[in-house]
Amino acid sequence: MVLRRRTAIRIAAAVAAIAALSVAAAPAQAQKPKPIGGGKLFTETATATPVATNQIASATAECPAKTKAVAGGYATTPPFIGTPPSAHYLDVYESQMIGNDQWRVSAVQYQGSFDSLTTYVYCQTRKALASESSTVLLPSALHGASEGEVACDGGKVLSGGFLTEPPSQTNASVVTASHRASKSSWAAAATRIEPQPPIPAGPQTLTVFAYCAKVGAIKQRTQTVSVVGPTGASHKATPRSCQKQTKPRSGGFAVPHLTTGLTNSAVVHETRFVGKRWIASASATGNATGSTLTSFQYCRT
Repeated sequence: MVLRRRTAIRIAAAVAAIAALSVAAAPAQAQKPKPIGGGKLFTETATATPVATNQIASATAECPAKTKAVAGGYATTPPFIGTPPSAHYLDVYESQMIGNDQWRVSAVQYQGSFDSLTTYVYCQTRKALASESSTVLLPSALHGASEGEVACDGGKVLSGGFLTEPPSQTNASVVTASHRASKSSWAAAATRIEPQPPIPAGPQTLTVFAYCAKVGAIKQRTQTVSVVGPTGASHKATPRSCQKQTKPRSGGFAVPHLTTGLTNSAVVHETRFVGKRWIASASATGNATGSTLTSFQYCRT
């Protein structure tokens, strides 16, 4: 009986010691920061097709239940910019997060008709991202360009977007860039392509959006390709695979300012995931086009 009592006492003491260690460890675990993890990335799409020149096409893609948007992209019919009846161009003027689980892209059929627009939203099971924005004024001069940048209030920038006024034949611009400017800021650029003199210039603005969160390191991959004629030739930039232990989570694009407008320049018509790469595509607007296109790919755990 004595031996059994001593054994029982020893077992009880061991259990108490383990419980004490568990209680002591709990506060340390609670204090450890938990940055946003990767997890599975879900993709949803939405499409729209304008049927006439100057008509707006807008498509909003929504995340599956219990997920939130972390990035978005789009693809349009590759443009052929020139003279009727063969010319067609869908000018994307908006790409931004709506709420915390949708991504909206809007465009105007600047030339031709029946081009298609597809919006992509990329989603994870996570909290909503913080959003920041900043607006700049575009120059009134034809082919004048502006760049805007917005910084996160805290954390790092995961993705971003842009917005200008809907283009028209008397007041229009083309967005030429949307990508990270630093670890905590997003940048975008646009070039005015209308009005043609002597029509007076109307107001044109560019709003840049940054979507931010506390995350681990974000690493960048890029590829720059040449965009050359003939008119309508489409060129694609595909960055290398992400670094080990990271996955692509968002991306961006850039072409030079359209110093000659829609003549012998590069216009972006696609920026999105294809497989495990963030690609961007741009078309030449003239036979003598000699421009470039850069696709930015952002990788994290």
